[in-house]
Amino acid sequence: MNKNQHSYLFRFVSHFIKFFSLALFGLTIAYVMSVVFDRLDLAATLLPIVFDWICRLGIILLCLIATTMVVESLR
Repeated sequence: MNKNQHSYLFRFVSHFIKFFSLALFGLTIAYVMSVVFDRLDLAATLLPIVFDWICRLGIILLCLIATTMVVESLR
């Protein structure tokens, strides 16, 4: 492997960041649409469940980013 190539872990984390950001953007659009169409009751029931999963995935993502930083700095 050349020094200029990214490791598998780095590519995995960058894809994870991309899809996590896209999911957050999609959830934001869905929430705004539910407010616009006055379906806030449906969004209010799903918000605690979705927020719990977002927090868990965000913590996993932060741990992966920290691991990748350590591995890449040792390389």
